[in-house]
Amino acid sequence: CDRKLMLTPSVEDLQYLSDEAVKSGAVSCFLRAMELLRQEPSRSAEAAKLLEAAAAEGVAEAANNLALLLYRGSFVQADKVRAAELFKFAAAGGVAKAAHNFGLMLYRGDGVEQDKSRAADFFELATEKGVAKAAQNLGWMLERGDGVAQD
Repeated sequence: CDRKLMLTPSVEDLQYLSDEAVKSGAVSCFLRAMELLRQEPSRSAEAAKLLEAAAAEGVAEAANNLALLLYRGSFVQADKVRAAELFKFAAAGGVAKAAHNFGLMLYRGDGVEQDKSRAADFFELATEKGVAKAAQNLGWMLERGDGVAQD
């Protein structure tokens, strides 16, 4: 199974954002950060700061993308513990790929204490929202009885 973390910069996924996040300007920070990452990679440090601001205002997509940067150490100092916190926050905010990413970290014990049973829960959540890699990971765990009852 492919265990690469997934980037989720899709503007279409922003439809579930709260009115408070929109009013606060956090969404604008998020969109500007994603634009910088795509079009002006030399300004990635600035984009990371914008993602941090948007995540602090509760924009789950921003939290997921900041978590990816922190996990990889891209444009910011790597911090897997903080990345795990942000993935978990984003998953709770409805970002399916964040649920998958957090599940991967739980499965591996990467930045968090290893907990394969909880990893399966997050893979299931992501699977229900259409993340194919999460379904593959969950299926692999079920087939082998790895952290869950064999099925």
